[in-house]
Amino acid sequence: MNSSGYQPRILIAGAGIGGLACALALHANGFRNVVLLESAPAIERVGVGINVQPAAVAELSLVGLGEDFERSGIRTSAIAYLDEAGRQHRSEPRGTAAGHRFPQYSLHRGDLQAMLLYAVRDRLGPESVIGGARVIAFHDWGSGVTVRLASALSTGVEEISGDILIGADGIHSNVRRQLHPGAMDVRSGGLQMFRGVTELPSFFDGETMIVANDPSKRRLIAYPISARHARQGRALVNWVCMIPDELLPPSPSTASLEPASPREIRAQYAGWSMGAFDLQALLAGSAKVMRQTMVDRPPLPWWGQGRVTLLGDAAHLMYPVGAHGGSQAIVDGFVLAETLAASASLVDALRDYETRRQPATGNIAQANRDRDAAERSLASTAGADKAAEIERITRTYNAVAEQSSRSG
Repeated sequence: MNSSGYQPRILIAGAGIGGLACALALHANGFRNVVLLESAPAIERVGVGINVQPAAVAELSLVGLGEDFERSGIRTSAIAYLDEAGRQHRSEPRGTAAGHRFPQYSLHRGDLQAMLLYAVRDRLGPESVIGGARVIAFHDWGSGVTVRLASALSTGVEEISGDILIGADGIHSNVRRQLHPGAMDVRSGGLQMFRGVTELPSFFDGETMIVANDPSKRRLIAYPISARHARQGRALVNWVCMIPDELLPPSPSTASLEPASPREIRAQYAGWSMGAFDLQALLAGSAKVMRQTMVDRPPLPWWGQGRVTLLGDAAHLMYPVGAHGGSQAIVDGFVLAETLAASASLVDALRDYETRRQPATGNIAQANRDRDAAERSLASTAGADKAAEIERITRTYNAVAEQSSRSG
């Protein structure tokens, strides 16, 4: 930051997890003039479960949110790999159980966003987050950047100016669209993801995530996400059913979450029997089920230019395999804040941030694709030593993910 004490005005498009984490990181590095422009009129508790990896937990804990994680989330201590009959092939430790300094937490995405939002408003002021202010375009005029907004709270178009703009506005980012108009298409992984959250009497030991596959390449991922439910002797379980396109009736692909029918999903898993819990009760017990096509994007050759950069899904959309997407957005924000604080030039700092983060996130995105393909291939292979192959797949993946993440 400028040694004269000048406080640059930093605009962040999007008050999702990445944008909010970035704002907290900026505050921790001495920046006080930060404005988040959020398209939703009000930020509500929406979504399903999310995993926050140790590297991202480390960043947020060091700015004082460790106790918030403990109050809200579950310390995920293991991941178990099962087949469709509930037989376990392999279990591996996670978080502190795997030797990391900080835990891996599983929690409701809405709880994480609320935690971050409260901290941002407390530290930067309630006026730091402007709702109903969707960024539709920007103009970099050399010594600053002006953002054009489509406001849901008033008529017409509004503008706001700042020193730099950070595009943390997600998969449909208009900041990315202006920087990379030819790079908005997503590529499908050939799977439909059905998501829900169900309360159960219990779920394994209360700290385990499961990944189960059948020979037809259907997959189930499930894990508890609520410390409050655990304190009451219950389990609030996030679940994701991943079903190959060829096993479903033809339907339009959508990168956004859309409502889905629980009945269709339950029929797909009628032959499964988990043993440790009632799978049909899990699938039927969610108040709402959402469908989304599993997609990612090829890495960009560059992220930003001038006084504008990208962060999170706007920069590096990746498969939700390995549970690193949200965590990498958090790490983006902290690397960006530190780079800005260490540089005399805002523009140079943005390019330095991109140089640091592009290879890391690109490596993880490719590792996610490779892991997904390897696990699906293994599930359909009869007679394989699945425990040994799962160990090999996860060892290869973890080496890439940990090398590409900051220490956790």
